[in-house]
Amino acid sequence: MIGAEVDTEKSGQNYPAVLLGRLGVDHRYQHLHLGRQIIDYVKAWFSSESNKSGCRFLIVDAYNEPGLIQFYEHCGLKLFFSTEEQEKKYRNINDREGEPPVKLETRLMFFDLINYNNE
Repeated sequence: MIGAEVDTEKSGQNYPAVLLGRLGVDHRYQHLHLGRQIIDYVKAWFSSESNKSGCRFLIVDAYNEPGLIQFYEHCGLKLFFSTEEQEKKYRNINDREGEPPVKLETRLMFFDLINYNNE
């Protein structure tokens, strides 16, 4: 409707993204840098002039294991939230009183494709 108020609460918060699904390399081929090569390929493809998807971010829902988080960080991805508590609040996951804290199974990570050529 022309002239209606535009909700600006979400303005600047939603950007097109490509979700890199569960990335796995067969244990026989681990440590050959194949995972890094796959991520670099995806970054290059979605940053190329010929790609018209308009994606701004590469997103990964990484298993919450220190080695995997570190792998993605070495590939240039960053955690959306600096703590699990912040991420649990965002995901509306609450610890129950009298029970051990909930450990997130996955952590949200991202790479800003606008920075691809600046790496």
